[in-house]
Amino acid sequence: MQQQLAEALQRAYPEQIDALDAAALVGAVTGAILAAGHTAAATGQPLAGAIERVLDTATRAGQLTRDD
Repeated sequence: MQQQLAEALQRAYPEQIDALDAAALVGAVTGAILAAGHTAAATGQPLAGAIERVLDTATRAGQLTRDD
């Protein structure tokens, strides 16, 4: 499933993202969703709110730039 998502992401943005970056992005977001879901369940927080927060964080992170 993650590979399919990464391929779709690369097809949607071929000039902006390559296969490696697409796979890394999809893996990071799906991993973050799983971790947040486990934490939400363990702490009694709503799952939907945890997932929404992860997606908000990922969206903001995509807007950050590095000074290399």
